[in-house]
Amino acid sequence: MKNTDKTACVCRKEKYFRDTNNQCTACPLGADCSMNNNLSIVDLSPMAGHWRNNNQSLVFNDCRNYHKNEIIAKERCSVNNGTLRCKIGYNGAMCKACDIHFLPVGDTCISCYGKESILLTIAVLLGLVFVPISIIMIFILLRTHSQQKHSSNSFRLLGMMKILISFAQVTSSLTKSMQGINWPQSFVDLTAILGVLNLDFFAILPQSNCRMALGGGFRFLVAMCMPIFLGCSVFAGYLVVKIIRPTEKNAMQQKTQHRRYLQSIKCSILGMLLLYPSTATRIFGIFVCKSVPSVAGSYLQDDWRIKCYEGNHATIYVPLGVFFLIVYVLGLPTLIFYMLFSKREALHDTKGEKYEDIKFELGGLFLQFEKP
Repeated sequence: MKNTDKTACVCRKEKYFRDTNNQCTACPLGADCSMNNNLSIVDLSPMAGHWRNNNQSLVFNDCRNYHKNEIIAKERCSVNNGTLRCKIGYNGAMCKACDIHFLPVGDTCISCYGKESILLTIAVLLGLVFVPISIIMIFILLRTHSQQKHSSNSFRLLGMMKILISFAQVTSSLTKSMQGINWPQSFVDLTAILGVLNLDFFAILPQSNCRMALGGGFRFLVAMCMPIFLGCSVFAGYLVVKIIRPTEKNAMQQKTQHRRYLQSIKCSILGMLLLYPSTATRIFGIFVCKSVPSVAGSYLQDDWRIKCYEGNHATIYVPLGVFFLIVYVLGLPTLIFYMLFSKREALHDTKGEKYEDIKFELGGLFLQFEKP
């Protein structure tokens, strides 16, 4: 016999829940409806590996679409009796951001009870990286003399090494700049090894002090300073040598001083080319945003604490990104083209007196492309 009392009818758990119209509705994909019969929309909770924006939303996003693999997705998008949407230490949309007292290191969040410090990071980089560069430059310039020459074979070898290093740098950046692709784990492991050549200090520094675990916005700012620091380091080394070995009226010493100047330019170009792939990746990364269904706006892929085209992203990071895109990404190739194009006549005059100086300064840019 039918039961005509509507209150006696329940929405069976696991398959149904009671919606806002008091009707039994199929359990949404990604939701856990197994707790009790007659669950309301507020009582629903995400299944492991899924994320829900708020307790009124019927959209349960699959975290596998935003994390590297299913294991990490289920681990971070976890539920503790329906009260937590993310694993401890993680927060925000799709559990991609770090919670309070946690800072990002690579793809994980580490516990840290201090705020991230961009000034500390810059100070450590200056002391451990760029001061040694200045010292090395001093020794290189002191060994540079007026009669110093390099064979074409050495230039070609140097050029091939730069090409191979640049290829490794670009390869190591693929998994970071194209996170939407499901890369094979063996390739991800390979790019992690090649990342050493990409001069990515942000993965190393936090191991000594968690306050140097910078978010994507601060990493971008520090990365934009590194070519400037490099140029200042080379110039500082050149200036020290010029002071301790002043130029006299002797023509040979003046030519030696000129060779040291050319050596400084050559080392600056080499350093800029080594920094170019990682710097370009950081610049393009400031424009890469990802949206999440049921969440307004989008988030910066390098730092899910930052909402794209809002707040600091719109007023600071985007304008700086455009500026450095012009200065670095377009400016460096344009500068190199201008240096070679403006000296094109001397480049073909192998018997001319200026050829040796140009070969010494810029030979690494063109000799590897000439026939032996």
